[in-house]
Amino acid sequence: MTLFGSQLGSLRLQGSSQQRADLWNIETLDLRSAAATTTATGQWRLKGPERGVRLNTEIVVNDLGRFSEQMGQPDRVKGGHGSIQAQINWVNFPWLSSYQGLNGTAKIDFKQGVFEHVNSRSARLLELLSLQSLQRLLSFNFRPGNEFKDGFPWNALTGSFDIKNGLVHTDDLTVNSPVASIVLTGTSDLDKKIWDMQADVRPMFDMSGAALATAFVVNPIAGLSALATQFLLRNPIEKAMTVKYSVTGHWDEPKLELKGAPEPAPASNRGLAPSGN
Repeated sequence: MTLFGSQLGSLRLQGSSQQRADLWNIETLDLRSAAATTTATGQWRLKGPERGVRLNTEIVVNDLGRFSEQMGQPDRVKGGHGSIQAQINWVNFPWLSSYQGLNGTAKIDFKQGVFEHVNSRSARLLELLSLQSLQRLLSFNFRPGNEFKDGFPWNALTGSFDIKNGLVHTDDLTVNSPVASIVLTGTSDLDKKIWDMQADVRPMFDMSGAALATAFVVNPIAGLSALATQFLLRNPIEKAMTVKYSVTGHWDEPKLELKGAPEPAPASNRGLAPSGN
């Protein structure tokens, strides 16, 4: 099945007509492909100001990269698996594909993927957030575009959304990666492709790798001390070093503004020694 240029897979639809065939109850809707399986129930309204579809749906995604390509967004994601659960009311769909008629709620839960290219919308934003935060907090000499040349890896991607007339609001869109934990809150316009969000970026510290293992071998007491230090200090340090940004602008060119940064001193006051009086 193809819809608006997207290859959706094989379709099985079972329903019954109501109100002289102006309303159809969707009893079973199954879409299956190698990338994902979609199951849904709901209604399809053919006439009136509220014509469109109302669906309760679950999408089980085997390969998020292939699913993204299937939906007309190639070279965005590699790997990834999980699910999408949604309740939507999409007015004028499928006659029109405008997001202005889209309302409802959704939840996502994905594991183990990579946003492929730093020039893509999602990876570029995450790269900027992570690298700017780490540069500011730790003074690492990172160069955007090099460390993430093979993409932005993430361990988990979760969030819940409220959708009203094509405006998507979230309070908990979270990306956990080996570099940082990023929490996005706010609104994005699906039609205009505009960000209006806040981002909290918490750098990730992990002292449980080779250095800690070596400490146990060389000196078990030192190893235990390092392990205890990790559990006692890791969370407070990460919390204290969290950086906040506002995220605005077009999806392709996100603009980041650091929140809570100190205002620069006026030029007339710089370099002046305090008075001895």
